Amino acid sequence: MNRFGWNHILTLYLFRHALIHILLAGVVLIFIVNLIDMAELLRRSANKDSISSLTALVMGLLRIPSSVPFILPFAVMFGALISFYKLSQQNEIIVARSSGLSMLQIITGPMFSAILLSIIMLVVIDPISSATNSRFMTLEEQKFGSTGRNLTVSTEGIWLKDRSEYQNLIISGARLDQSSLRIAQGEVYTFDKDNTWTSHYLPETLTFDNGNWHLEGGRVLRQDGTITSLDVLTLPSVLTRTDLTSSNKKPETIPIYRLWNYITVLDQAGLSSLGHRSYLYYQASMPLVLIGMTLIAGYFGLVYRGRRKRIRLIAFAIFSALGFYFFKDIMYVLGSSGRLPPVIAGIAPGFIVTMIGFATLLRSDQTA
Repeated sequence: MNRFGWNHILTLYLFRHALIHILLAGVVLIFIVNLIDMAELLRRSANKDSISSLTALVMGLLRIPSSVPFILPFAVMFGALISFYKLSQQNEIIVARSSGLSMLQIITGPMFSAILLSIIMLVVIDPISSATNSRFMTLEEQKFGSTGRNLTVSTEGIWLKDRSEYQNLIISGARLDQSSLRIAQGEVYTFDKDNTWTSHYLPETLTFDNGNWHLEGGRVLRQDGTITSLDVLTLPSVLTRTDLTSSNKKPETIPIYRLWNYITVLDQAGLSSLGHRSYLYYQASMPLVLIGMTLIAGYFGLVYRGRRKRIRLIAFAIFSALGFYFFKDIMYVLGSSGRLPPVIAGIAPGFIVTMIGFATLLRSDQTA
């Protein structure tokens, strides 16, 4: 033990003990969650002759990496509780406490394991998860039909698909004004129901209102090669306002190191980036989330005594983890809708759970 009361051997031992149990808990949870996903995919593909069981199996395997960010806080909670429970049952915590170590010093090793897992998740797992999630969504759209993904955004501007029973439209533009739903430098490509190109409109103004596209001025290129001037034209649409203002590329399909650039592209295109910002800040605060889960698990796993401790621990882990995700989802909705700044909505879950964890452990030291 050094002059700060720190035992490096004990810290390393607790780090390894907690890490092993967290990984085991994660493997079990991943197996359960993806078994449910696989059963759902097989159910959905049962009435589709074009989808084989092998395709459903491949899609299920693609879902495994994308489930890790969702499962990791649960795994840390359950794994840390199991680790602390075993240490308490073997009286190893009593020995550590009798040597003068506080609860915070004892839990340092498990906190390091949580930090290590969060770094691995952000650096290694997140890019893999983004790629497999994107591939899964592509397969899902191909095999199960359209998922309503109409809007695509890139550095070149925005692209919209507007498919109706009689004709299909492709709309492009440089930027969207969210208040007036006017597309700057807008162009409209029309296709018949057999996807044969029929005309290309280059209007001076292109706006969306009440389920219709309104084109004014400019010119139109016909299928026969003639170019004529355009006065006023209204084209029916099956899209809604939400289809225009929300990007179809979900934040979980973009690696975190590329997400900020995509947010910049959304802003340049005039689209809302609040949901992507909230997701980015939450992912960046993952170390805080896992540290908070470890601290809270440490309080209940190291302090509570009694014959019914095991049942209480299981109930606590389930309700705490579900409560955390319920709170996280609420904050995400508030951040995505603009009711809270995205940075607060993203960081608040991890910050609050960490503060609660520190407070409970400090209280346990004072009452011990």
